[in-house]
Amino acid sequence: MTHQELDEIVKAHGQRVSSKNGRRTERRGARKSLSIERLKDTIEELRREDHEELSEAMKKLVITQVAYMDENVEKRKNILTWYWKMWKGLDPKKSINDLQYREHVEHALSDRPNLRDAFVKFLTKNKDFDEASRWQHFTCKTTTTGSPSIVRYELDGYVVKFMPMESHDDILNATNILKNCDSDIIAIDFENRPYYICSGERVALLQVALGNQVLLIDMLSLERSEHEVEWFEFFETLFSGHQIKIGFSISGDIRVLSETFPSFAKIERNYVVDLRKLAHRLRKGNIDDIALKNKLEDWKTSDNLAALAEACLGEELDKTEQLSNFDMRPLRKAQMDYAARDATILLEILKRFDSVTIGTTRFKNYLHQVKMSSNVC
Repeated sequence: MTHQELDEIVKAHGQRVSSKNGRRTERRGARKSLSIERLKDTIEELRREDHEELSEAMKKLVITQVAYMDENVEKRKNILTWYWKMWKGLDPKKSINDLQYREHVEHALSDRPNLRDAFVKFLTKNKDFDEASRWQHFTCKTTTTGSPSIVRYELDGYVVKFMPMESHDDILNATNILKNCDSDIIAIDFENRPYYICSGERVALLQVALGNQVLLIDMLSLERSEHEVEWFEFFETLFSGHQIKIGFSISGDIRVLSETFPSFAKIERNYVVDLRKLAHRLRKGNIDDIALKNKLEDWKTSDNLAALAEACLGEELDKTEQLSNFDMRPLRKAQMDYAARDATILLEILKRFDSVTIGTTRFKNYLHQVKMSSNVC
C-alpha cells in the first residue's frame, strides 16, 4: 500500500468514528499522540516484508487516530468560534476584550496547523477577512511556564502570593503554610483551563484565602508532576483540616479537581461549606436582619457570586477577567487581582453574616453547627 493509497483511505474513513470508539480513542489520545507519517512508513515496511495482517492492523490504527484528531479539531474550533462571537459582541450574555481574545486564539493555534486552517475557514465563511488574514500564517508559540513579574503584592488589605509548584520544595512550602495556619475559615476558589487545551475540565489555578493572605497556587504542573505524594499531602492538609473550607458552588470545583488529580478522590474532606447553599438557607430562615433577607430574596434570581457580593456588601465584583486565559504563563496582574478577589470576597460575605441571628442562634454558632453536622456541599 503506497502513501497515496493510504492517504485516500484516511481521507475517506477519517472523518468520524462511532461514539463508543471515539471515547476509547480519546482516552488513548489523551495519553499518547501518534505520528501519522511514522505509522505510514511502518505500514509500507510491513507490506514489503509480507506482514499483511500487521499492515492492515496498522492501517486501522492510522484511520482511528486521524478520526480522533479530526474530532478534536472540530471541538476546539467550535470553542474558538465562541470566543470570536463574544469578542464581536454576538453573544447576548458574555463578552471579552481584544487582549483576552488574542490570548485565547494565539494559545489555541500554536503548533496546531489543522485547527488554524479550520478557524480561518470559519472566519472566511463569516466574511471576517481581516481576522482570517491575521491568523492564516500564524506560527508563534505561546508560553505556558514562568512566574509573573510580581509574585507578592498587596490588594485591598490582603497579601497576594503567586506560588509556582514545580518542585518538591515548592509544594512542601505551600503545605507548611496551610499546616501553620491559625485561621478558623479558609476560602477556596479555582480557575479552569480553556476547553481547547484539554479534553475535559482541568484546573489551572487554585486560590486559597486565609487570614490576611491569598495564595495563588499554580496548578499547571499537577497533571505532569513527578511529586504525586507531595501533592496528595498538600490537598489532604487543605481539605482534611479542622478549618471550615468555604467556596461558592464548590462541589463543581471539587469535581474538576478530582478529574485533574484522580488521587484526590481518596482524600477525606471535612467541613466543606458551600456559600451559595448557605446564603439560600439564610434567605429561607428566620433571620433578624430584614434588609439582608430582602436583598437575598432579590439575589436568588441571579444566584451567582457577583450578585451575592452586591447584595451583601454593596460591592460590584469585577468579572472582566472571568473568561480570560488562565492557562498562559506568566499571568497578567489583572488576572491575579481577579483570582485573588474571587477568594477574598467569600471571607467578606461570611463576615457580613456574622451579625445575623437565625431564630435564637447567632450566626457563628449556627455555622459551627453546620460544620459539626455535615457538609453543605
